[in-house]
Amino acid sequence: MKNSKNTKVKNKNDMLNIISLILPIICLSIINNIFVMMAIFIIQIFTIMCNIKKYKINFKAKEKNILIILILFFLTSVIIDLIGNYFYSTIKTTILIFLSIFLIFFTISTDKNKIKNVNKSFEYIVFFTLFLVIYSIILRKFGSLPSIYQAKDGLLYYRQYINLFGIKLYQNICGDIKIKYAVASLTGNPNTLSSLIDVSVAFMFLDFIMKGKEKNFPKKFMDFLMITILLYGAYIAHSRMGILILALLIPLCIIIKLTIDNFIKKQAFYFLLFISMISVILIIVIKPDLINKVDLNGREIMWNVAKSEINENVLKLNGLGSSGLVIKDITGKSISMHNAYLAFIIDYGILLFIIFLCYLIFKLIINMNYIINPKSKEKTLYAKLLIIFICLLLNGFSEGTFMTYSMYNYMFFICLFSMSLLKGVKGENDDNNFYPNIQ
Repeated sequence: MKNSKNTKVKNKNDMLNIISLILPIICLSIINNIFVMMAIFIIQIFTIMCNIKKYKINFKAKEKNILIILILFFLTSVIIDLIGNYFYSTIKTTILIFLSIFLIFFTISTDKNKIKNVNKSFEYIVFFTLFLVIYSIILRKFGSLPSIYQAKDGLLYYRQYINLFGIKLYQNICGDIKIKYAVASLTGNPNTLSSLIDVSVAFMFLDFIMKGKEKNFPKKFMDFLMITILLYGAYIAHSRMGILILALLIPLCIIIKLTIDNFIKKQAFYFLLFISMISVILIIVIKPDLINKVDLNGREIMWNVAKSEINENVLKLNGLGSSGLVIKDITGKSISMHNAYLAFIIDYGILLFIIFLCYLIFKLIINMNYIINPKSKEKTLYAKLLIIFICLLLNGFSEGTFMTYSMYNYMFFICLFSMSLLKGVKGENDDNNFYPNIQ
């Protein structure tokens, strides 16, 4: 009876951790207001307290090092806010974003079953995304013709409605409604829906091919059906960046699978990645006008503003969240930068950007070495985290995927912190060694 009780409590605690991870992603993809923020913070604080009480947390060296880095990053951000031109706006953004980051860190680091619960969290995100896609398909097929809707901010949007058992349901859409239009489901933005689909397809497809030898045909068929529905969702969301990311991630999933199965050697794995990066660079160098021929839906305006600001003073520090204010000062419009990397440079300057980028590359290399190490434990779980993290990094070229208060930021730091707490490899005497062996 005692063991049964312990198992039950453990499952409840695991579910609480999962809820505290997925709730911000789900809520912020649909609605973002002060009440949602407060509810998310309260649930995460409660989860952390439950973890500390249950597991009697004693931070190891790795957790302490990450915490020190976060504190230094926060203090640096505050100092930059003080010397920047937008203090009253940026300091509020800094406090909000770093509060969410610290809570993500403590939620994951105090969870004894962190990697399995993070993996389970993304499974629920897949189901949530699948619901959004099916919802969108139904309204697209059976809903009313798109009509103009005026939001509280005064901007005009298109919406599509359907009455279901007396309940009026809707989805936001954009694009040319006479030819084709991009659906947004409940997210309000087709790019948000597309990003969720990218993460979900990458997660599901890698999981599907990793279980290739399993004989559970009904389960494999359902997984295949879910992937097919998600891919159709990517099509009707009409996000070119989202489709391009999927075109890159699916072959990468196959390469990771073949490498884990030792069909491709580690050297070949890195060679293929290197060739992929060089190919992209060569295309940009050889065909520099290629991007200019593509309709970027106004993004080129924000990017040109960013380039002008950076060229004016590459060392200038404005403060976290200032990129949108810089655009507003120049264009008169309050809009997002739609590029996490350019936004980071404007906020923190080129030097901090280089340090941050090197840190991300280092974590990618550590994780890639880990999953292709024959002695590593739970390689499939970490491989899925890796593919999601790469997906978010790619999305950063057209969306603000990190250092913003958004669902992107939550997924980004959940992956980053989980990848930073690797459990070592089989056969190591030191169980607290978080780094895999890098040969």
